[in-house]
Amino acid sequence: MSDLNTAGLSRRGRGRPKGSKNATSRAAKEVIQGVAEKLGGLEGMAAWAKEDPLNTRAFWTHIYPKLLPLTVNGEVGLNVNWPVMPPSIER
Repeated sequence: MSDLNTAGLSRRGRGRPKGSKNATSRAAKEVIQGVAEKLGGLEGMAAWAKEDPLNTRAFWTHIYPKLLPLTVNGEVGLNVNWPVMPPSIER
């Protein structure tokens, strides 16, 4: 019973361990990296981006953001002091 943990529960169907990379995603990234190198790598992409303003826009709006983190951690503090008007009594 090597597939049982100490509590006697089956580990089957639990998926990848937390934090491990998907082998398919890793293989796809390796293929994309290889294609990028064959297409000219850094210089090739820079030349492509510079040859047309639409390419430059595509780089900044679609490609570059993929390098940015998906989540940002931090605290946001907001203090709003609205002028408080005394209630008016209309008769």
